[in-house]
Amino acid sequence: MRDAAREAEQHRTQSLDATGRIANAERLASEAAERTAPLQEEASRLTAELSRKTAELETLRAELAKAGTTQPAYGASGTDAPASNAREKALEAERDALRAELDGVKTALDRAKQHVSVLQARRDLLRDEIAKLRARLGIGGQVTAAGGNPLPG
Repeated sequence: MRDAAREAEQHRTQSLDATGRIANAERLASEAAERTAPLQEEASRLTAELSRKTAELETLRAELAKAGTTQPAYGASGTDAPASNAREKALEAERDALRAELDGVKTALDRAKQHVSVLQARRDLLRDEIAKLRARLGIGGQVTAAGGNPLPG
């Protein structure tokens, strides 16, 4: 009788511990999901900005090509062509920086997604463990609230 009571107390303690770990895992998963939302928004913003800058660069290249065919050599008034070249290089550098930043955001987003996946898998394992413990204790049919207390009903 004492062994059964001791075993029941152990199962209850393990069940409460597992419930606490599940709540913690769910909280961590929620926090990770909250952190990924701004990263996704930033990635989409950077992608749109990269597209705009690429279009602007292509426009400048077309203008430069057109200017290069209509003006065979730089004269006294040809000082705007080197300025366009410098502007093109600046735009290329900015585009490269945006691409690097976008890659960093994508990497961080992938890491956050992996973290969420790990937390969800752990949550599922803990839920299974709790179900097994409840089955052993004979309370398998009771649904519990987040605090581990049975719901009225």
